[in-house]
Amino acid sequence: MQAFNEPIAMHRKAGHIAYMAQREAIEWDFPVSVWETVMGGRYGHMRSDPLWRRLLPSRWYHSRHGEAVREALVAVDMLALAERPIGALSGGQKKRVLLARTLAQQANILLLDEPLAGVDPPSERLILGVLAREREAGRTVIMVTHDMPGARRHVDHVVLINRFIRGVGSPDEMLSDAKLAELAVSSIEQSANDVRVAESTSFMPAQG
Repeated sequence: MQAFNEPIAMHRKAGHIAYMAQREAIEWDFPVSVWETVMGGRYGHMRSDPLWRRLLPSRWYHSRHGEAVREALVAVDMLALAERPIGALSGGQKKRVLLARTLAQQANILLLDEPLAGVDPPSERLILGVLAREREAGRTVIMVTHDMPGARRHVDHVVLINRFIRGVGSPDEMLSDAKLAELAVSSIEQSANDVRVAESTSFMPAQG
């Protein structure tokens, strides 16, 4: 798999790709603060720091890491809660922290897994505004979503996936009622095929 004609592994090693996981993928009971969680997005960049500095407490990290974390928290309006334990956050605030950690990586490609799932309207507007600014800054934003109305309003390119790629194109084309109906029919047909395959591969126990 490639991105911009280069292997994905190369981009990840170089820090060109940042990934935002769903909330459920994080251990929220772990005793760390918002600041420390976002600082985790800087660990890839810390590889270029001297070893002695990487072994010091976080307050002695290179200043550029703290600046990146601060900018990310400001972008998602969470700087005032920087010292709060992540377990004490609301659902929308947790999404903002995950987005801030992604922004702190200062990557050219942002991969976001359901960034708007389960958030309140103010957080949704804030997240969409942040992503719009990132796109205007020249970054590539790739977002997984099941929100079809939101995708129609906010994205400029759509890849429809249901087990495999079903279509690629503009939102008007890929998210039209006709296209989504076609996708639903193909999904039902595929499920029926799976059932027939399962039936054809069943076996009877050997008779003694």
